[in-house]
Amino acid sequence: MRVLEVILVLLLAGQWLLSWQRGRGEQIRRARFGVLLFVIILLILALHVLIERPRWQMYPAYLVTLILVIRRAFSLAPRATVQPIDPTARVLRTVANGLIGLTLISALALSIIFPVNNLPTPTGAYRIGTVSIALRDEQRAEIFTDDPKDKRELMIQIWYPATPPLTARQLPWMQHIDIVGPAITQWIHMPSFLLDHTGLVRSNAYADAPLSEAEATYPVVIYSHGWGGFRNINADQLEALASHGYIVVSIDHPYGALITLFNDDRIIMNKRSLLPERGEPTFLSSAQTLVQVFSQDERFVMDQLAEVNRTDPRFIGRMDLSRIGLFGHSTGGGAVINTCAIDTRCKAGFGMDPWVEPVADNIIASGLTQPFVFMRSEEWTGPNTKNDPRLSELYAHMRGPIQRISVRGSRHYDFTLIGLLSPLAPTLKLKGPIDGPRMLQLVDEHLVAFFDSTLKGKGDAAMQQVRQRFPESESR
Repeated sequence: MRVLEVILVLLLAGQWLLSWQRGRGEQIRRARFGVLLFVIILLILALHVLIERPRWQMYPAYLVTLILVIRRAFSLAPRATVQPIDPTARVLRTVANGLIGLTLISALALSIIFPVNNLPTPTGAYRIGTVSIALRDEQRAEIFTDDPKDKRELMIQIWYPATPPLTARQLPWMQHIDIVGPAITQWIHMPSFLLDHTGLVRSNAYADAPLSEAEATYPVVIYSHGWGGFRNINADQLEALASHGYIVVSIDHPYGALITLFNDDRIIMNKRSLLPERGEPTFLSSAQTLVQVFSQDERFVMDQLAEVNRTDPRFIGRMDLSRIGLFGHSTGGGAVINTCAIDTRCKAGFGMDPWVEPVADNIIASGLTQPFVFMRSEEWTGPNTKNDPRLSELYAHMRGPIQRISVRGSRHYDFTLIGLLSPLAPTLKLKGPIDGPRMLQLVDEHLVAFFDSTLKGKGDAAMQQVRQRFPESESR
């Protein structure tokens, strides 16, 4: 719970306890504390609404405030005579007080179950700017629509070392939550309003802040999400890298992304028919198409970054495109393997549960020459998974240095921020038993250390230190 929410609930609980008191003591307490306490409650409520902003989980607390205010108003109304309280009225009063108490408890429970957790503070020296850019590939048809004239369009978001003005405010983690929230809840089969409060979660990035002048150029890292992901589903990782001196580009892969929001307010939702259920005849061929399209998107983004580096006044000459790393999750991780196999601009790769089942046979048979980290959740590790045997085959043919890591206690979605939406996430199988913040720290530090060693030439010492700090990251 946020600070003002806690204070408000505690004050309401205090007022509720006072309402149980009777007799002369009650009159004294009302005289001394009643009006003052209500003034404080209303002040805290106003500050909460103005600063923290209201959310649906606190509606029961707002209702209790209204009820107690009405009660107070009636208690202050003048009476000709004092009437004794009959037994029925006493029972009704007790029941009402009990219901008020339960309502307060529900506000407390809902606020804990659906918290407003801001993103982790990055550990790097740089503050962070971000900007979103729409791209259109005039040379490539959009194969996921029925119109043969459609061209492939993408949204990318760039995070970078920045010097924001003193008056700048950090952006929300997810903008347009009225659209994105229902899309997420539909994906995980939950009520549409359930994640409205995530629009209050603050990121560490400032919109369109000037690029930091601390370094002449910065290496570039490109991120590719998984099936049903979106470009800021791993915002902590993107911010961590930017804070350590990287220009980080995250891609929305339309129709494969959960939702793609363009700058002109167009919306493209995930097209579930693109990936049939496992066991259907077209499952593997559809998965191979997805990985190919994601990989083509990555290569197109690299092409376009060269243009951004030439013409965009925010970045002219500041991207070091001779030092490009790629990382991805699930389908995006498989696409990174595909891209690094065929494009020498990829200097290093990092896959989080990379889905290699759809990766082409010739790539599995030839392996990669670039340094690569394969980080897997415990859920996706082991011979019983469809992915693992093919991954073992890829390992056998790798020609560059590789690191194989399995994280004990983790599930597939622990590589994203989805698991932190609620303490109920393990019950919903959105995360494993590993502590959520520790998992974020583990992945963030591995990413920074790996790209420091491969793109900045800092050697392997940092990577080894990270491995020692997180013994749950086992070599497999």
